[in-house]
Amino acid sequence: MKKVVYFIRTLSHRRSFETLVERDGIEQMILGPKSHVLNGVPQGYGDFGIKNVQIFDTLGGAQKILDAFKPNILVQSEFEERIKAPGTCKRVFVGHGMIGNHMTKLLKKGMNKTKPTFDYCCAQTKMFESFFNHITERKNNVLFNAMPQFDLLYNKDYYTEYRDIVLNNSKIQNPSRIILFCGFCCKNRPDYNLHNEDYFNTVIELAKISKRNNWLSIIKPRQHHDKAINFMKKSKKMTKYIKPFTDAINSSNLHCIEHISNTYRYFFADVIMCNACSTVETEACVVNKPLILIRTKSGPDYDPFDTVSSGAASLVKNINDLEKTINVVLADTSYVDKQNKLLKSKGIVMDGMAHKRVQDLICKIA
Repeated sequence: MKKVVYFIRTLSHRRSFETLVERDGIEQMILGPKSHVLNGVPQGYGDFGIKNVQIFDTLGGAQKILDAFKPNILVQSEFEERIKAPGTCKRVFVGHGMIGNHMTKLLKKGMNKTKPTFDYCCAQTKMFESFFNHITERKNNVLFNAMPQFDLLYNKDYYTEYRDIVLNNSKIQNPSRIILFCGFCCKNRPDYNLHNEDYFNTVIELAKISKRNNWLSIIKPRQHHDKAINFMKKSKKMTKYIKPFTDAINSSNLHCIEHISNTYRYFFADVIMCNACSTVETEACVVNKPLILIRTKSGPDYDPFDTVSSGAASLVKNINDLEKTINVVLADTSYVDKQNKLLKSKGIVMDGMAHKRVQDLICKIA
């Protein structure tokens, strides 16, 4: 019987394989880090369809488990080769995020030096294929509409069932509105530099307007809070944000969650926001939630997923306009049609069957 390992380096990638199921004819194993309960929300493997879950503490430990299992196929959700597969083992990449149209320019600047080699890649749209051709030395077989994490959003209960638990763990149990801000910060890198300040300013502004309106703003950072503080300390331009940012995240109307938290569990929010670019843009369209993008420094051509130009999202160019924009999107539902049209134009299929497409491929090549 052929053997397949699904390798999860960080809990933030676990949703890539959560909807996969047991299949006849292959032996499957999830290889991942220790689970946690964060802010009352489990970040583990209890909902996984594949029940053979092996836990590692270190990459060395993961390597030993992999070597003992002797897989025919290694499936992972990141480009880097964190563990080594046997020489005859096929490698499959399953994306945990989408690629925006801005990446080609960044790659030409030499941002990514990775040279991954996979036998097959599973992605959402054809933009991935264009991106991948820039960073790999070999031609890869790409399967589209094949990000199983999107299947989780096909089930509304998945992103609403922990609402009461989250509210009970926050300081505001009865907010008039709930805002989810998925932040993009804090690195000195071309794809971050235009957006770092927007993250700090948005958190600071959300603390003010949330208190004024009895809103609860849930903050999902890209990095751990300590890394954000260290980033500010190392940059003369950013040190001015340390105190107001720290005061903001400690305010009663802000609920900060861990950077490795499963974002989907918080999609019960009334409004979803992000700065820079993120797969969250497409995911918000999938669940038809009002979407706001804060981009005060990027140029007019910066629209990686075309959410602004299509009308699927509202753009904030001045942080002082944030409160007004939130109120506008809450009152106007015309964005729903625009979001659906955008998904259709990108060829994005939401049928809850991405996991089947991926596993059909794996069974075929096993």
